[in-house]
Amino acid sequence: MEKRHYETTLVFTPILSAREREKAAQRYVNYLKEKGVAIVKKDEKLYERRLAYPIGKQHTGLYQAIEFTGAPTIIKDFSQQCNQDESVLYHITVHHDKRALQHRERLQKKAELLKKENHEQKNEQGES
Repeated sequence: MEKRHYETTLVFTPILSAREREKAAQRYVNYLKEKGVAIVKKDEKLYERRLAYPIGKQHTGLYQAIEFTGAPTIIKDFSQQCNQDESVLYHITVHHDKRALQHRERLQKKAELLKKENHEQKNEQGES
């Protein structure tokens, strides 16, 4: 079956302890790996942000983004897993097509070039 590129954002409840946060973040990465999915990129730690609207009386959430490649059949199972977990306030999975991936690569290259140019300018100013 064809593998596709996905990005999932998970929003966890903010009332988790530090240990529970680590377990929650790792739980879904491990679940995807068990299903034969290749993890491309993931946030190393959860970051807290204010929600646009309250979810379950919570005004803030702990966010984690995971990028992976896998078969489309995994998405339904993964969504059910998230829905059954009380620590997950919200989740969304987005499929990235080839054009979106190419556009992202161009933006990353452009950002790297700008960063390099800024660094070179600072070095030149420091020498003057």
